[in-house]
Amino acid sequence: KNDDAGYTRHKAEILFQLGEIAGNLDAMATGNIGIVKIILRRDALAKSHRPFKALFTPRLTPVVGGGDLGEIFVEARPEALRQIQAVVRNGEDQTRMKRDKTGRNIPNPSTVRRETGAIERIELFGTEDRSRFSGNELLALLKNPMSGGAYHVELFDVPPPRNQWDGVEERKRILYESFVEGIRKIGPGTVVNIWALDGPGHGRISIRLEKSSSPPEFFFEEVARSRRSKREVSPIDPDIERHKKLLFFLDDHPLVRRVELPPIITRA
Repeated sequence: KNDDAGYTRHKAEILFQLGEIAGNLDAMATGNIGIVKIILRRDALAKSHRPFKALFTPRLTPVVGGGDLGEIFVEARPEALRQIQAVVRNGEDQTRMKRDKTGRNIPNPSTVRRETGAIERIELFGTEDRSRFSGNELLALLKNPMSGGAYHVELFDVPPPRNQWDGVEERKRILYESFVEGIRKIGPGTVVNIWALDGPGHGRISIRLEKSSSPPEFFFEEVARSRRSKREVSPIDPDIERHKKLLFFLDDHPLVRRVELPPIITRA
């Protein structure tokens, strides 16, 4: 169906969404790097319709994961989104036609128009994507003596050891610094461990809030394992406000993909 008027309205919405997200990234104090969620139309889920050839190219916005069916997550910077915005804006509004082998006129849209039309909407990956539990669930968990005590946090990009930060671009360094310093501000008794590395950069960490006067500890390096195994484990801090402070920070940071409550330990 050649709905030029409908496409023009859709194009305007996509342009607005790209501009709004770019503006939000500009205002971030964490390095102006964020995760953008591209939601595809249900009738455009085929690989050939994904918007990676003309719009969200790997050079501009590398793919970092996916969510529900038709959801793709890309890492984006404001200038990249504005480049994509310019490409969309310059795409044709009127349906281009060509003759097929039988002599009939058939639609022949450009790659830009096809990819723009395949997108349902574009959003900044947000708080509601990162944690899906209530304050009551958190409170009940803290009161449960069988709680494992450590939040499991999936990251889009696990910060490397601090001695490697000089080798990364400035905005990535700011992103890592803001994450580590934000957790450090949660206060004494905060313990961060590498839980699993799922691939280059991607992985999961655990964060435990203990009732302790020890300064925050980060075990991001392999050499830290022996030191970690020797440390004395303190009880979980029951201060609900402190836990809320940590979760509020995690829910708002671009590095974080998902936050899960500590598991309940049961006997087999």
